[in-house]
Amino acid sequence: MSFEGESNLVTLLRNLSPVLAGQWVFAVASDARAFAHLDPLMSFREAEGVTAIVRIDQAEGLDVRFEATRIDLNVHSSLNAVGMTAAVSQALAERGIPTNIVAAAHHDYLFVPTPQAEIAMKVLVELTDPVQIRRASIADVSILAPLFDGYRVFYKQPSDLVGARRFLEARFRSSESVVFIAEIGGEAIGFTQLYPTFSSISMKRMWILNDIFVDPSTRKLGVGTKLLDKSCEFAESDGAVSLKLCTAIDNFTAQKLYEATGWKRIDRFYHYKFDLEQGPL
Repeated sequence: MSFEGESNLVTLLRNLSPVLAGQWVFAVASDARAFAHLDPLMSFREAEGVTAIVRIDQAEGLDVRFEATRIDLNVHSSLNAVGMTAAVSQALAERGIPTNIVAAAHHDYLFVPTPQAEIAMKVLVELTDPVQIRRASIADVSILAPLFDGYRVFYKQPSDLVGARRFLEARFRSSESVVFIAEIGGEAIGFTQLYPTFSSISMKRMWILNDIFVDPSTRKLGVGTKLLDKSCEFAESDGAVSLKLCTAIDNFTAQKLYEATGWKRIDRFYHYKFDLEQGPL
């Protein structure tokens, strides 16, 4: 069995092109013949009767249960696609907008309350950028831990998922760090962790951008840039004088990202470390 249409969630969301498509009603009757002269957009038979979607100008005399504006998403989605319906409904639900979603063989159609149609359109346009950044909490530890573990493995540390979870929980419980998480369709794909410190010279707060990691399968989607931008936005709102970070000398990919987003490499200072576990060499 083959499934035509796009199934990749990122591609689907990027290609959304929502348009308003008039006002419609969901009406019910005991028999489909009640709608035969109306050419319904869709009808569905249930044990309790038949539901039909018809234009609002044909609604007179019908048992109307829901008045709505139709929004066509205009993306050829596979009926086998996973995640798009959830991503759309979740984004609308977060703004308090109820929606009925109808999936046909080629496209998906939304029916939302008419007073909220314009807001729904704005939400859908925002979804065309599928990467969402939000501040994480201790409730997110279970989805953050695998990313944090992947970050440590990248820096040649042995995998320790239990330790990663324990470390993150401790930071959240003690309010010792701020973590931002990147998601696509509710799935965690990257994070950054900031630690607070102070500058004696300026007598102001600073933040250390200590960790940043993006799942390799979702790179080249601008996730790292969005995490950096969100970190800068947060630090500025916190009244900090600057953010600082360090990266490996041979991590050229990260260096290009930092410099492309306005970070300046400091050549005037050396960084030293005293290893308390090993002691002096």
